[in-house]
Amino acid sequence: MNCDEFWNGEPQALDHLKECRECAARFDRQERLAAGLRQLGAQTRHLQAPSSVERQVVAGFRGRAEFARMPRPGSLWWTVGAWAAGLAVTIGIAMLLAGGRQPESTERIRRHATQLAVVEVPAVVEEGEFIPLPNAESIAPNEAVNLVRIEAPRSALVALGLAVDADRPDEPVEAEVMLGADGVARAIRFLD
Repeated sequence: MNCDEFWNGEPQALDHLKECRECAARFDRQERLAAGLRQLGAQTRHLQAPSSVERQVVAGFRGRAEFARMPRPGSLWWTVGAWAAGLAVTIGIAMLLAGGRQPESTERIRRHATQLAVVEVPAVVEEGEFIPLPNAESIAPNEAVNLVRIEAPRSALVALGLAVDADRPDEPVEAEVMLGADGVARAIRFLD
């Protein structure tokens, strides 16, 4: 028999005390403590606590008994209840923050649709001249600009009303895009 079995109340408990000095010493201390408490009880049997102390002690025991009947944190119902309460609080906060506002309607952009803008291109476009892009603001005289070199499809030339070489319809065209200080494209010039 080991010490755990002894302290858990196995039937051959007294045999263990003969083998284990630590358990024998501990058992002896507990026996002396129990005898001292019995002696103290006999000496103070005639004394009584005030009725208010007794009420508080009884109320404390009853409260403990009520607490023992509450579901334990590890039980299934306690967990389900906690999740339900959390969900209810989250929905309440969401409704409070929404405050009756309806979500803004947005227009869906169709990826397959192509929109062409009408650009008025000067009658004669010289090589290296920038063509203003539709719906783009004009560039102020002292505004800082950036040039970005890109490869554009030849169909971009057709959209701007420029002539396209029919021999190379699939080849890209090199172009420079002028970006304003805000990073928005303002004009384009084709290099080929």
